[in-house]
Amino acid sequence: MDTNWIISPSTWSSSRPFLVSKQCSLSYFDTVFVVAEWVDYYRSNGIKKNQRITLGTMTDLELILTLLALWSIGATAVLCHHRLSIRSQVKHHQTLQSSQFITSATSDSSAITPPSNVTPDYSRAHPSFQIHPHHIAVLIGTSGSTGEPKLAALTIHQFMTSAQSVCSYFSLSASDRWQLCLPLYHVSGLSIMFRCIQAKCSIILDTKPTSENLHTHGITHSSLVGTQLKELVADNTPAPKFLKALLVGGGAVDPSLKTQAIRLNYPTYISYGMTECASTIAIQAPEKTTFCSLPHIDYKQDQDQLHIKSPSMMSGYWNYSSQTVWKPLTIDGWFNTGDCINTIDSEFTINKRAGDIINSGGEKIHIPTLKTHLKKHFKKHSFKVIPIDDERFGQHYQLVASIKDGSIKENDIIEIIKDELPTYYLPKKITLET
Repeated sequence: MDTNWIISPSTWSSSRPFLVSKQCSLSYFDTVFVVAEWVDYYRSNGIKKNQRITLGTMTDLELILTLLALWSIGATAVLCHHRLSIRSQVKHHQTLQSSQFITSATSDSSAITPPSNVTPDYSRAHPSFQIHPHHIAVLIGTSGSTGEPKLAALTIHQFMTSAQSVCSYFSLSASDRWQLCLPLYHVSGLSIMFRCIQAKCSIILDTKPTSENLHTHGITHSSLVGTQLKELVADNTPAPKFLKALLVGGGAVDPSLKTQAIRLNYPTYISYGMTECASTIAIQAPEKTTFCSLPHIDYKQDQDQLHIKSPSMMSGYWNYSSQTVWKPLTIDGWFNTGDCINTIDSEFTINKRAGDIINSGGEKIHIPTLKTHLKKHFKKHSFKVIPIDDERFGQHYQLVASIKDGSIKENDIIEIIKDELPTYYLPKKITLET
C-alpha cells in the first residue's frame, strides 16, 4: 500500500464475481466499468475532490458502488446509521457541513439518489482511478464502547492493513465467498469489503445468516454478532462442509453458545475489534478461550487496560467545531482501548469492556447519550436506565421516568427517541413515576 490504490481493468481484471446480490452479479472487471458510470453521474451532480459526502439509507449494493465512486473522485464518505430516521440523517449531514447528501430513501430534491444502472458499458474507454491510500476515505461512527460515540476518520491504507492480516489468518483466496450480513455503516461490515478486495473473492449480499442460505449460496465465510449466531444454531442443522469460518463479534459471546455452534461443526472464531483500529484486533480460535492479536497489532497491558499500536489505527476523531481530525494517542503512539484484560503467555482474555453501555444484539446503547437527548426535551424530569436480560438480544433496558407534573406521556418519550436516535435505543419498557 505504498503506492496509489488503482481501480482499473488491468488491476481488477478478475472475471470472478465480486458483488453478488439479488439484483445482479458483478465481476471485478464489470465493477470497474459500473463505477466509471457512477463517477460520471456523481460528478454531474456537483461532487468534487476533497468534499465530505453524507451517505444515508441505501441498499448494500448501492452503498458499495457509491463508496468506490466517491473514493475514485477523491471525496470522503460520511456513513450515517441506517436505523436513524431520515430526518436525523439530514440533521447529521447539516451538523457535519457536508457538501451533499446521498440516499435512496427519500424523494427530497436536496438529496442525490444513487444511479439505478448496474450494467457495465464496455464500449467506453478503459477507466482507471487512482485512490490515494492515505486520503481519509470514511468518517464512521464508533460503537461508543469507551464513551460517547464519535466519528473515526479512516483511510484506505488503514482498512487494507487490517484486511491483509485477516486474509492471512484465514488464508482467504479468490474462490472464497464471504457473506455480508452486518451493516456497512459499521466498521465490522465495511471491513468485509476490503478483505474481499484484498483476496479478490466474492461478497454475497442480501442474505441472512441461516443454514439454508449458507448451503444455497456456497458461503465459506460469514461475520455475525452473537444474536445471529444464536438464531443460526437454533434449528440444530449441521454446518455445510465447505464453510471455513464464522467470525463472531460485536461483544462478549456466551461460551456455551460457542460450544453449541462447534458441536454442529460451525468453525466459530470470536473476534475482538474496534472502529478506531479499522476492525479486528484479535481473534479467539474455535479451540481456544484466549485471544491472539493479529500480526499488524502491537499491544501492552497498562494498569489492567489494553493499549494498542498499529498502522491500521485511525487518523483520528472528527472534531465538529473545528471541522478537523484529532488523534487521541500517547506521545509514543499508544491508544488506550479502556478494556480490561488478563494476559496469559502471549495471549489475553477480556475481563470487561469499559464504558457506560448496554450491548443489545451487537448494537451499543450509550446511556449518557440517551439521557442527554431526553433531558434536552424534558428538563424538569429525571430518567433512570435499568439494564435487563433479553432472550434474543442478550441485553436491553427498562426506562424509569420520574415525572414531576404529569406533563409527559410514554408516547412523548418514544417519539423523541425514534426521531433522534437509532431505533435500537427504544426501551423494552417505560415506567412513569410521579
